[in-house]
Amino acid sequence: METEDALESASLAERLVLLSLLEVESEPAQTHDLRRTCLSLVERADDPVVGRVSEAEIIRSLYRLEAAGAVAEHEPPERSPIGKGRPKYELAIEEEAVLEAARERSTLEGVVEDVVRE
Repeated sequence: METEDALESASLAERLVLLSLLEVESEPAQTHDLRRTCLSLVERADDPVVGRVSEAEIIRSLYRLEAAGAVAEHEPPERSPIGKGRPKYELAIEEEAVLEAARERSTLEGVVEDVVRE
């Protein structure tokens, strides 16, 4: 139930991140790939109010969605000598749940239809 509640109360950025996970080329995806995909989705949105989505918003959204069980994080198998490594993310819920959550925001209707057609 926690995942359903999280989807119902998801912010616009969280819904964009979920749609980006459906559309991104490589799965699981790194944050920079998700940001590029989010920006592409924003450009295709019907409503100019959507604006830009920062990398920080994407990362916060990923953390919230992971805590709710909607996204799964995969740690890199190896880290660099200075301890850096980029986790990858993928959906942990059904595609239809993502599309349904996105359709609830009228600003994303056109984007959802583009994602479904592709």
